[in-house]
Parts: sequence; structure tokens; C-alpha cells
Amino acid sequence: MPSQSGSESAELMLFLMQVPDPGPRIVAAVHAAAAWFDKTAQRGFIYKFAPDGTGRALLPEPGAGPLWPRYSEIGTDRAIFGDRDKSIHDVLGEISQERRNGYQWFSDTPQRALEHYEKWAQAHPEKAKRA
Repeated sequence: MPSQSGSESAELMLFLMQVPDPGPRIVAAVHAAAAWFDKTAQRGFIYKFAPDGTGRALLPEPGAGPLWPRYSEIGTDRAIFGDRDKSIHDVLGEISQERRNGYQWFSDTPQRALEHYEKWAQAHPEKAKRA
């Protein structure tokens, strides 16, 4: 489904930060990715099997996170979920239990990218924005 992807984008960001002498386009892309991850981080939730037996869910947990959705709607950044019938939903509990339990809908992979970014950004500061 057309979307932005937290896990895959984090892996790409990690890859780009390994480029030995990154040009301005790579530097800008890494900074933009970090800003997007900062903006879309979901805190105060854990992703696990719900105690009521309905399957995996995003559950409130004070102090937990950050987590990012596997897929985010382009333009709104809200989490979206796809089912086997190719339908797209904005509520995890609306998709089939097989898809809800058999797919990693939330991830903390971007946190690892952001941790590497802190050191990388010192060596590759953002250029001043043009007025």
C-alpha cells in the first residue's frame, strides 16, 4: 500500500549514515528522516498480545516507547494497516486476526537509527536553510 515505512526507512537511514563522504543530498535526507522519526514517535504504548485474547494490540503503558508504525499514511503520518483482501484500515483491531498477530505492525527500529544519528549529525551538521 502506498505509505511511508518506519522500519524500512530506519534501515535506509542507517545505511546512508555509513556513506564515507556523504554529499549534500544524503546529508539532507538523513536529517529529514531524523526529523520525521522525531515527529512520528509514539510514546506511552507497547505492542503486545492484549490480555483479552483479541490478539496483538497497541496498549497504553506509561513511560513506554518510542514506537513507530510499520506503515504511515502519506500526508497525515497516521498508522495504517493492510489485510489480505487488500483493504486498508486505520485501526489495528479491524484487520483479520491472522494479519494482526502475524505481522510486525509497530517497531522500535527507528530508535536505533536516531541513536546513531546523534553522533553522525555532529560530523554532518544541517546546512542553514535559505531565506
